[in-house]
Amino acid sequence: MYTDPSPPGRREMITSIALAILFGGGIFLFALLILGEFLIAALAAVGAIALVGSLHYFIWGRSLAGNSDASGFSPQNGMPERWPR
Repeated sequence: MYTDPSPPGRREMITSIALAILFGGGIFLFALLILGEFLIAALAAVGAIALVGSLHYFIWGRSLAGNSDASGFSPQNGMPERWPR
């Protein structure tokens, strides 16, 4: 049995991406046809939640992630700040 260890070429990669965009666009247009304006409202709501979540992370999450020591316990209350890995 012949196995080809080389990674896919440029042509195969472009074909895969083009087919994914084509079928994804078709599914989106079908859903838009069936659901109408509800799909646009749902996508806008999901986008707004993602925007608020990312803003919250960049404002609070990154600064709070650096404030813990190596043990993972907070000096104020002795409780773990995050779950152990």
